[in-house]
Amino acid sequence: MGEQVNYDIVISGGGLTGAAMALAVLKQASTPVRIAVVDSALKEQATGGFDERVIALSYGSVEYLEKLGAWTNLKAHACAIKNIHVSDRSYYGKARIDCQDYQLDALGYVAPLQAIAQSIYTELEQVAGSNHQLDEYFGNGIDNIEWQKHQVVVQLQQGEMISAATLLACDGGQSRCRQLAKIDTINKDYQQQAIVANVQTALPHHNKAFERFTKTGPLAMLPMTENRCSLVWTLTAEDSKSLMAMDDADFAKALQQAFGDWLGPFTRIGKRQCFPLQLVHAKQIIQHRLALLGNASHTLHPIAGQGFNLSVRDVACLASLLTNALKRGEDPGDYPLLNRYQQQRQVDQFTIIQLTDSLVHCFSNQYLPLVLARNIGLKALNYTPGIKRLLATTTMGYLQE
Repeated sequence: MGEQVNYDIVISGGGLTGAAMALAVLKQASTPVRIAVVDSALKEQATGGFDERVIALSYGSVEYLEKLGAWTNLKAHACAIKNIHVSDRSYYGKARIDCQDYQLDALGYVAPLQAIAQSIYTELEQVAGSNHQLDEYFGNGIDNIEWQKHQVVVQLQQGEMISAATLLACDGGQSRCRQLAKIDTINKDYQQQAIVANVQTALPHHNKAFERFTKTGPLAMLPMTENRCSLVWTLTAEDSKSLMAMDDADFAKALQQAFGDWLGPFTRIGKRQCFPLQLVHAKQIIQHRLALLGNASHTLHPIAGQGFNLSVRDVACLASLLTNALKRGEDPGDYPLLNRYQQQRQVDQFTIIQLTDSLVHCFSNQYLPLVLARNIGLKALNYTPGIKRLLATTTMGYLQE
């Protein structure tokens, strides 16, 4: 075992949130910073192709990625969402949100996960350069953490010992850091699963996103490049099992029945994947020299596409606090600093968690009075600019400066 290597910040998790966090700190730092990124997985290479996984980026997230320099390479791979069409199958309630109503070119963008990661890492490599130290420990996750008064000492799976003033947990819904810190979570199993696939339709999507509420749960269709759409279909476990077992032709028929003819017949069904849906929310997002970000802090239902966008705002908030502390020569793991992060993120996190949780219950329920109420609500939303603007600006994820 070699000597212990010391850093200012250790980031657990080299996915989108961890990479964005490293980039944000190095991009904004006015003094040299030493960062280690640790991940038990190997650094992924771009796979591309028809079946690539995608993420819906809110307008605020795109603005922040642009600020970090990661949007330049990503823009060519992203598809703009210019309109959002919300409807309830078999009922009259409909609402439409249009980017032109807010003097914007797009409400958000849909981009491949791999393209986002590549763009962030490309910029990260350029920013690291000679002024900063960036070490990556991939395929070598955290085995143990020792919390000391002025630092955390992290033992890696391959035996290395590294330390830092602060440890940032960006390591997902099953966060190893959160478990070792014994931070409790609030868990809610929605008793639902999501089928995710890329599909192609006979008619062009014209940059329109659809949120369609069906008997089995919400069905989202997000526009992609090359006239593809990303399907996220919420279902009961029984229905998802049945649909996953179908061949592509039968699946396309079932999807057509649920979604309707908005985009014509489905001409191609990509590889289907199925995920259980649950809410996981950490009861606290800081501890001594530790902060939780992204899915380690909050894992959401995909109904409003807010998961990664909420994570981006975590990154923006904490990166600003850390770089200001480093600029002043202060301890970046100081408890009052981390507590400011927790306080500043509470309202936004609570608002989005409540919004998504309420939407799940409201639009996955076939109780007739509730069905009628939500349809009246959709109709009212469509003709009430003030309420529509509030919903739009909330989901577009503007950063609070």
